[in-house]
Amino acid sequence: MTAEHIRSVLEATGFDFVEQTDLGRNGFQILQRSINDVTEIFKASDMILGLPAPNENLQLSLFAHSLRKNLARAISVPISDPESNRTNSFGSTLNLPIDVVYTWVDGEDPEWKEDYSDALARYGSTSPRTSSDMVRFRDREELKYSLRSIEMFAPWINHIYIVTNGQVPAWLDLNNPKISLVTHAEIFQNPSDLPTFNSHAIEANIHRIPGLNEHFLYFNDDVFLSDWCTPETFFTSTGKSKYFESDNRVPDDPSVTDLPSNWAAHNNKRLLEQKFGYLATKKFKHTAHAQRLSTLQKVAHHFGKYLEQTTRNKFRHRTDISVPSNLAHHFGAIVGTAVPGEIGYRYVDISSARVDVELSRLLLWDNPTIFCLNQVSSKATRDQSETDMIRNFLENYFPWKSQAEL
Repeated sequence: MTAEHIRSVLEATGFDFVEQTDLGRNGFQILQRSINDVTEIFKASDMILGLPAPNENLQLSLFAHSLRKNLARAISVPISDPESNRTNSFGSTLNLPIDVVYTWVDGEDPEWKEDYSDALARYGSTSPRTSSDMVRFRDREELKYSLRSIEMFAPWINHIYIVTNGQVPAWLDLNNPKISLVTHAEIFQNPSDLPTFNSHAIEANIHRIPGLNEHFLYFNDDVFLSDWCTPETFFTSTGKSKYFESDNRVPDDPSVTDLPSNWAAHNNKRLLEQKFGYLATKKFKHTAHAQRLSTLQKVAHHFGKYLEQTTRNKFRHRTDISVPSNLAHHFGAIVGTAVPGEIGYRYVDISSARVDVELSRLLLWDNPTIFCLNQVSSKATRDQSETDMIRNFLENYFPWKSQAEL
């Protein structure tokens, strides 16, 4: 399909529209006055929820949103909804404010690099190299595209908190009232624990974010929505959080060379078995993690000593626990605030030799609800073409700026 095809469809169905070209990309904005002339056509196709009342905008169905996404991917033409559609619940029965929390770092920042080198020299790291590998902190502007994915596929999100060590993405609009930057200093209780380069430590303290709502999603910046979502994608109609189990099992006896995430899952399993007699056998998919603030607070109460120990570790360590991505899900299952769920998911290891094939599949024909572009360890050499490939993929998948961007 091409822009010419879309133009012909709009003309044939009687729409008045304005066409613009920006950086070689065509955009079409349908004019409100033409909607009444073609409403019946789209109503018959289950694309709208009904005739709009005077001075009200057209309400699109979920089918129409899905179609819009597929058209956008096929021809790179943005097809926009009326502004008011971004603030309603899109037919959701769960009428609760749901926030998003991101953790983010810019590993290319010279000041951050100096702090990192000083901490590594002073404290060292007894964990495998992957726990302090610089690749863990590399920024390819994934956060920008993850925010675009939220605006495209979950516009019902209430507020977004971005947790950083004080760094600010150069492209971020700090005047956006829907986004708040939260520093590590605001959520860490002991100043001597900072600076930290331990993602487990940062995650263990996100329940201290001022103003955070009871229901929220925890995102790493390498996680992206890729299909239409509703609050019920992540929470039940009664507000229980859903967790998405992986086929990977929690190791019973991890080796000293095992990934820190495996050690954390093992530590979580041991604590839950000792305290509750609960056997945690499975890990969880690297998706957006649905959270209940009260559940995280209870985790902090029951396992405060281990949370504090994790918070003190400057780099990921074999003694860490992993709270929102693992322990909180199991604990929620025990206390009745979390239940298992299902979600379409793809994981791509961008250090794989087949990453180009995997990204092509994801862009052209795979259709998950959410996907993750993760890198466990560095390649032998750092290739700029790899970074360009990832950014080009993300720009093609999420081509339009979000309201979070300058």
